[in-house]
Amino acid sequence: MNGQGNGDEAVIYLTKELLLKGVEHVEEVETEMGVFRLRPLTDGEKAKVDALAVRGMKGKSKRSEMGDMEMEVDLESVTNNTWDISFHILAYGLSADRKQSWSPNEVKNLTLPKTVRELLVATIRRISGLESAEEMLRKFRGASRGADAGGADPGAGA
Repeated sequence: MNGQGNGDEAVIYLTKELLLKGVEHVEEVETEMGVFRLRPLTDGEKAKVDALAVRGMKGKSKRSEMGDMEMEVDLESVTNNTWDISFHILAYGLSADRKQSWSPNEVKNLTLPKTVRELLVATIRRISGLESAEEMLRKFRGASRGADAGGADPGAGA
């Protein structure tokens, strides 16, 4: 929209109030434990989650004899970061009531069934537009392999 309509369409000018309403969007998710109220992450929270994800992908890269780039990833670090990321995502997303926020340490001490935790994290990721750590790693691997490999991960289908 460029602000010039033909008279048939309404022009909506974005204001601070309208932009903040996106964060106020709350989605209710029914689980075996009850109903959870979840909100999407803010851009700042997404940046923190992305930084945690990248931290887990640190490794050694080297060029093979064929000229391909090889990447070694510390799986223990990636696994620990995956948990840490989910704690942060849950802490942010469970803070739908801005008066009562959660910390990652509080979330870490919850005893949620695995299915409930995974559903909540997946829902928050979806409403926030976040990729999973696995998707980020696949893209990272594809980018490090270059255009000749087509960016495909041969192990992705396994």
